[in-house]
Amino acid sequence: MKTPCEVLDTSCESNFAQPVPRSADAPGFFRAHWRGQQRLLSAFWGVGMLGTVFAVFVTLTVGLVVGSTTLGLGHLPPWTPLAVIWVPYLVFAWVSVWRCAPNADTRLWGYLAQGAVVVYVLAVARVVVSAAQLT
Repeated sequence: MKTPCEVLDTSCESNFAQPVPRSADAPGFFRAHWRGQQRLLSAFWGVGMLGTVFAVFVTLTVGLVVGSTTLGLGHLPPWTPLAVIWVPYLVFAWVSVWRCAPNADTRLWGYLAQGAVVVYVLAVARVVVSAAQLT
């Protein structure tokens, strides 16, 4: 019986540890990560880790500003900055890491990064469900 790679007449290793081609009209930073056209190192540590820390900082800062003044918007629920800033960024980070995983130096790092995304998604889902049950 033939393996899927033999059926498709491709090498199973072809997606891993290959340099990501860049052209003169290459997409910008965010678009390239969203499309999975960057190295896993950049997606995981840059977008996934440092970017998430920055997004949390921005979310908390906006939350303090919104909490101390109404900004002419009336009463906003305390989770509004979280829903508007942090959650969309998390989705972007998760998709970027997942799609850039094949651009790792070894297959193992790609699988570990995708596993980390799954664990993180489940952890956030658990927090959201727990918070929903409290209200």
